[in-house]
Amino acid sequence: MRLTAVSALFLFTAISCSAQNNQPRAPILEPRGSYVQLGLSTLRGAGAQIGYVNTHNFYTSEVSFLIDLLPALKPDLETQQLAFTLGGAVRLFGFERTIGNTPYRGYDVDVGFRAGPGLSFSTKETRATRNRRFTLFVEPFLRYSRRFGGRQIYYLEVGTIRPHIRIGAWLTL
Repeated sequence: MRLTAVSALFLFTAISCSAQNNQPRAPILEPRGSYVQLGLSTLRGAGAQIGYVNTHNFYTSEVSFLIDLLPALKPDLETQQLAFTLGGAVRLFGFERTIGNTPYRGYDVDVGFRAGPGLSFSTKETRATRNRRFTLFVEPFLRYSRRFGGRQIYYLEVGTIRPHIRIGAWLTL
């Protein structure tokens, strides 16, 4: 009898404790609004990305400044690139959230396109390469963004402009 009473007491205590721990959490809100995008790269090139991202449910609009630092680190490479691009992306899970009434998963995948002017500097410049210093960059990109904690958003982005793989954070304005 005592064993049954102790077992029942233990069981109800465990159930009440687990019921307190299973409180519903507040849903993670999807990123909406304006963010400063700061990223670095050491994979497939060394560089930095600074930009502005305005996120909406279905799309993002963006301004990005990319700098390739690899030639400064490896003198055998001849050209260094700077790019100022404008563009946007389609948020793949944004359609699902709106049409399917699905909550934000904590991450998103964006497929986008950027274009803009760029500069190329060469260590072995000739008159011809100086005349071709200004170029038009076109960059399709794929970005995975994830919210950690309550507010901070981190991203991994793959694009065609050096540095090709960029990792960084979105800072709230």
